[in-house]
Amino acid sequence: MKAITLYRKGTMIPLLESDTITAFTKKILIDRLNEQQVVPQFFSQQQFNILTILCDLLMAQNPSERICNPAIAIDKRLACNKTDGWRYDAMPEDTIAYKSALDGIEAWAIEKYKKSFLVLFKYQRLHIMAMLQSGLLKKDIWLTIPSNIFFEELLAEVTAIFYSHPLVMEEIGFTGMADAKGWDNIGLNEKDLIEQEL
Repeated sequence: MKAITLYRKGTMIPLLESDTITAFTKKILIDRLNEQQVVPQFFSQQQFNILTILCDLLMAQNPSERICNPAIAIDKRLACNKTDGWRYDAMPEDTIAYKSALDGIEAWAIEKYKKSFLVLFKYQRLHIMAMLQSGLLKKDIWLTIPSNIFFEELLAEVTAIFYSHPLVMEEIGFTGMADAKGWDNIGLNEKDLIEQEL
């Protein structure tokens, strides 16, 4: 199925170069646009690769056509020991939860399929993710980390990172960050002048 875009492809760059976005927001978006995959700072390479696969599956991205990899931002956040300010009381802190859960996913793949998660077929990976989401993983690390809560937190973080990327915003037709001059037409299906130009 081909994605439907509300604005012409390639409109985000001219928008970022315009004066309709504040300097602070513009810097953040350009940094996201220019983000490069680097050696992980917090995760092991294997953990990072597993997280990358999970992100691709959650956002239905083809690795060869990936718009962005939320695993990079998660790795950077955890390397700086940053949190979003809260956590479930059933969960350990993020630095422990992420590494333990990713190792737990690898262990489950080996137990279930006798292979690393990294080399499983897509349907096998999706089966493990469904088990994770359902909370049915009840042994080893999953006795201390509820798998369904980890899945919920992972999905929330990956979604937030993915949809804050400029090219994803372009794909879904979002220009709300271009607020330096405010918005006049805010009714249903109304477009401001800048949107009509896109």
